[in-house]
Amino acid sequence: MRRLALLALLLAACNLTGQAPSGPRVQVKGPPLAPPALPVLPSRPLPALEGPVPLKLPLRPQALSGARYEARILLLTTSTDPAQAPHFAAARDILETFLIPHEVVNLSETPFGQVPLTQPDGTGRFQGVILAEGQLASGSNPMTWEDWNRLWAYERDYGVRELVLYTYPGTYPEDRCLTPVEGFSTPSPPANDPDGIDLALSYPLTLTPEGQAIFSDLTGTLPVRHAYAYKATLSGACAATPLLRDADGYVFAIVRTTPDGREQLLLTFDQSPYLVHTWLLAPGLIHWLTRGVYVGEYSRYLRVDVDDWFLSTEIPGDGPGVGNAAEFRLSALEAYAVADKQAALRSYPVAQAFTLDIALNGCGAVSDPNPNDSLNPCDPSGTSAGEPLNQADGLLQATQVLKDTFRFYNHSYTHWDMDFTDPAQARREIAENNRIASLLGLRYEHTVFKSGQYSGFGWKGANPYDFPRTDNGLGASNLHFLQALTEHKVRFAKVNWSVNSQKPPCRTCAFPHPLAPSLYLVADWPTNVFYNVSTDQEALNAYNSIYAPGGTAPYWTRSLTYGEYLGQETNLALYHVFTDGGSHYFHQANLRAYAPDKNLVFDWLETLVQKYATYSALPLLSPSWLEYGERALKRYRHFEAVRTGSVRAVIDPTAQTLTLTGKPVWVTGIQGSSCDTYAGRNRCFVGTGTYALQSP
Repeated sequence: MRRLALLALLLAACNLTGQAPSGPRVQVKGPPLAPPALPVLPSRPLPALEGPVPLKLPLRPQALSGARYEARILLLTTSTDPAQAPHFAAARDILETFLIPHEVVNLSETPFGQVPLTQPDGTGRFQGVILAEGQLASGSNPMTWEDWNRLWAYERDYGVRELVLYTYPGTYPEDRCLTPVEGFSTPSPPANDPDGIDLALSYPLTLTPEGQAIFSDLTGTLPVRHAYAYKATLSGACAATPLLRDADGYVFAIVRTTPDGREQLLLTFDQSPYLVHTWLLAPGLIHWLTRGVYVGEYSRYLRVDVDDWFLSTEIPGDGPGVGNAAEFRLSALEAYAVADKQAALRSYPVAQAFTLDIALNGCGAVSDPNPNDSLNPCDPSGTSAGEPLNQADGLLQATQVLKDTFRFYNHSYTHWDMDFTDPAQARREIAENNRIASLLGLRYEHTVFKSGQYSGFGWKGANPYDFPRTDNGLGASNLHFLQALTEHKVRFAKVNWSVNSQKPPCRTCAFPHPLAPSLYLVADWPTNVFYNVSTDQEALNAYNSIYAPGGTAPYWTRSLTYGEYLGQETNLALYHVFTDGGSHYFHQANLRAYAPDKNLVFDWLETLVQKYATYSALPLLSPSWLEYGERALKRYRHFEAVRTGSVRAVIDPTAQTLTLTGKPVWVTGIQGSSCDTYAGRNRCFVGTGTYALQSP
């Protein structure tokens, strides 16, 4: 890549400064939309109950011959309030993220005796059971000994596994082979304490060899924090295999088989939907619980968009909202440096496929046919079309050299606010950008569109670029804009996770616009690397001017350093990597080479990837926007099929088959010709049929 860059520099000669064509539009942006931190849910100790309940059912050493069960998980809890039961919220979010059909039973509202465990034909209703906490003894309807015996009989007879997300290591409701030593709170810094940003402030747990076999992607210690935990030892009263230990050898997770053949995996530390250790464990827990076969699928993604390519950005000289502004536009040299940074990031095994997605605005790449008038090609009130490329522009020349290094898509021609376009303007914004991309010969996805500031979809002010904006809902979208998107065969339009009406109904999902059913919306993640910062100091000053004491929205107890700022922003991004495939978006000014081999986007990326690779070896996927959109659309269709009860899947462990009836859905762990593979497991989007199971 560096040789290619040097050759391109020689060819470009004196055009490397990236001088803008006549007046590329300076973008007007709104306030930040990303939160400064994730919620921290309270974690509490569990009742120290002892003494097993009577086992009244006869012991039987194996499951029933020929038992079949539906591909669904039973989740038992005594509370669905995340503040009271973060372990329940963790289980629910994991199942929803993996798109696994499940049934939640809140025992405080529904006695377990009212829960049917089998169908009239004898088919089991659940392939696995999750206990949000191991005793299920609180609330108005705690599990009785009859309930426990009924659950255990089902697990034994149908050969389904039980996962206990958080338990006291005692002998209630049965002897689980553990002796409690000490309960304690793992490091739990206040959410707004900058000293707590570093994930190294944790209670580290280490996998045993048997634990590594179950959590095969984990590469380092497990950083447990914000969780109450119990140290335990093996009691010797029954057989169990430790999976996680601390530095002193105490046990924090086991797997065991009961004398009557039931299989259990138990954790003695709390879980939460926002904790790193919960999501690091999630793939291994689901694989163990389901034996690697389930309706649903899961991947992790690393996807980054850079907006406003070819435009310039107004950089405040003294901080946001202050004067002394100057315009910045990426140079050819900086574009080549970005390509080199991308190549370097791919040296991480988890990020080998990473590719930037560039959202371009074509008006900044053309020559002004009338340089003496008051308009320029980037004026949205203009009506001209067909302007020639500005071949003297260094950035344009670099873009042509790098046309296969990045991926490009439509960000509108002039970055106009699409809430206020008439039909002709809307068509011009789409069509002219497509024309520029074609002239440049880019790897360009014309069926993907991102409007300036996510405009046109009902989140708007009274006038173009006005802030604050009001979320009027997707029903308030600009119909002229929707018509133009449809006419130009745009299939996927990008919206914003931070706008309530634009949030997808499921994770990593593309959902139809209610006024244009053939247009599917895919949500992006904002960051606090603001559009109008181009150096480390600018980024930090802008951030602290908002979130530090005395800022416009103070959160932290003191101003952050640049390292802390990157650490916190990538903590947020790490949660997104675990839970959703949406892209994080940045802007062209964030690619400025503020020091040799340094820019804000890759400061963020390198910090994130290094942090992720410290803990996990699961690959981070980086599909094109069209590829991602199609997969996200299948996830939405899967979600709807499960939500409406339009699909049924039955697993036959004896025959080693899964039989599906109904609408197509994702299935992990079956054999098929149209499957892809992630982490060693097939993922197949299939309809009615009988499928052989993949080998464990």
